[in-house]
Amino acid sequence: LLVLSKLLAENVDKNLSEKQVQFSETIHTAGTELLALINDILDLSKIEAGKMELYVETFDIGVMVRETVATIKPLVDKNANTMEIQCAADIGTMHADLTRIRQSLFNLLSNASKFTDHGAVRLAVSASQECGKDWISFAVSDSGIGMTHEQLVKLFQPFTQADSATTRKYGGTGLGLTITRRFCQMMGGDVVVESEMGKGSTFTIRLPRRVVAETPEAPAAQPAPQVTLHSHTVLVIDDDAVARDLMNRFLTKEGFGVITCANGEEGLKLAAEYRPDVIVVDILMPGMDGWTVISRIKAAPETADIPVVVLSVVDDKNTGYALGASDYLTKPLDRERVLAVIRKHRRGDANRVLVVDDESSARELSRRILEKEGWLVN
Repeated sequence: LLVLSKLLAENVDKNLSEKQVQFSETIHTAGTELLALINDILDLSKIEAGKMELYVETFDIGVMVRETVATIKPLVDKNANTMEIQCAADIGTMHADLTRIRQSLFNLLSNASKFTDHGAVRLAVSASQECGKDWISFAVSDSGIGMTHEQLVKLFQPFTQADSATTRKYGGTGLGLTITRRFCQMMGGDVVVESEMGKGSTFTIRLPRRVVAETPEAPAAQPAPQVTLHSHTVLVIDDDAVARDLMNRFLTKEGFGVITCANGEEGLKLAAEYRPDVIVVDILMPGMDGWTVISRIKAAPETADIPVVVLSVVDDKNTGYALGASDYLTKPLDRERVLAVIRKHRRGDANRVLVVDDESSARELSRRILEKEGWLVN
């Protein structure tokens, strides 16, 4: 539904009125928000049912903080806020669930950015020791609207926000903080808050430096790769299903074959198997991140000569180019920029496309779009 509404909003066939295009955009926006709500509810349901386990790994705290801040920066800039980071260079590593910590920080930083206008958002990371145990604290502060004591009391309750006026003005579901606290408690820590009305808030996550998970969870099963073969083939590696679908739609419309997958491990296998003309890779992915994917692509003789284009919310061009990326683009998706970069790296000419998809409606939609552009579709 999200992809189809996006395609309608783009008015590919030029047969929709301006009002119909606006309706399609509204459907896409509402659908995206609904999907986020459903994902939050599923997360909370899994936690409550004891079905969500931890996947612990060792990671560099400083690197994680830099990547998180780079991701959240557009939200900070949206309200003309400044972002301040305090994290010692020798903060070291953690052994914990990287994905859950990153999601928790996203929630806190997103809220701080949303409830602050022309102010400051600050993330301070510190280490401490208590009773022979090492702890890491992440304090997210803002100079925003703040909260009263009455609002603080019900803050971590599911589906609850400060008051109805806050819900109307700022939106949201009231699940982010609940899920954040549950994640922290699963890892043996917690999150606390201090706030004063009109002067801002500080949320502090406190976690053991080394989290012990009794039954480490393997990474969640990923959807099977989607393959549309063509002599001009692009491999898209991105854990965001919406981003994969959008890339698939507008690349096939422009005559490219597309292979999509949701994780780095699968992406490396597909790169070696299909030898695409161009590989587009996201950076922030659970398990193997984009930096590792690029390094391994360039280290393998069979894929080393394939151009790699980074497409991510992480704006770190220096690292990307140093690892061997041919081009570096930042999200949100800009179709014309993406197409220009991919066209630059494609090789040869062809006019036949093989569409492989178990969804008959998706096959028919791809056929209609491609045939309209003059391609022969199998």
